[in-house]
Amino acid sequence: MKIGELLSFFAILVLCVVMTILPSYVAFAQDTTVTPELIGQYQVDGRVFKAIQVTYEVFRTHLNKIKKSQNGATATWPSDITEYEIRVWVDEDNFNIDYRPYKIVFGGGAHYVVSKKTFKLIDTKYTK
Repeated sequence: MKIGELLSFFAILVLCVVMTILPSYVAFAQDTTVTPELIGQYQVDGRVFKAIQVTYEVFRTHLNKIKKSQNGATATWPSDITEYEIRVWVDEDNFNIDYRPYKIVFGGGAHYVVSKKTFKLIDTKYTK
């Protein structure tokens, strides 16, 4: 085998390896949305969990009010926490927590801001 043929072979081999690995890396690097079917092990910081607990109580109360106001009508908003994705991001002073329904509904979500120092709810917004 000539040097040129050998280099071409290795170039094709490297290209094949890169084309095999690259889609997996891109999929991993993208924003992965957690769905109810996702299975695995998760690590949650205790402070984040505590902030979620603060917002969950408020969100649960809000969902109960909505359920009561619909008087048996077909619910527009999912009424069970397992029907929501919870997203958390942290800035210098606060935890920002979003509740987003898995199924597409008009409104149905909430955004909360919780102080990192006091774990007090600072702001609440509901999507309409």
